[in-house]
Amino acid sequence: MFKILKTFVILKALASVVIICYITSTSCGGSGEEKAHLSAETTKGDSAGRADAKTMLSYPENSMEREGMILEIRTRETRLRASGFSEEADAYINAVKDEFDNASYTISTQP
Repeated sequence: MFKILKTFVILKALASVVIICYITSTSCGGSGEEKAHLSAETTKGDSAGRADAKTMLSYPENSMEREGMILEIRTRETRLRASGFSEEADAYINAVKDEFDNASYTISTQP
């Protein structure tokens, strides 16, 4: 009986180690899909920033949709930076800011 219990404990510990190794290896590197998506984002940084800003501005002020879009924009910028694409992240967020500034100027100068 003691042998069976000892074997069970060893197998359970081994399974735990395998699961921890799997989780660690998959969570740190990111999936191939995510890397491909980031790669695509880096090639269109400026235009993606402008498009995201226009989408954000299309939602009503103080709406949950606009708040969600702001979070999405910041997430995309952070993901680009964390993946080593700092220049692309700068281009993306600067395009968002420019588009927002242009829209703010347009709204404030309308009669």
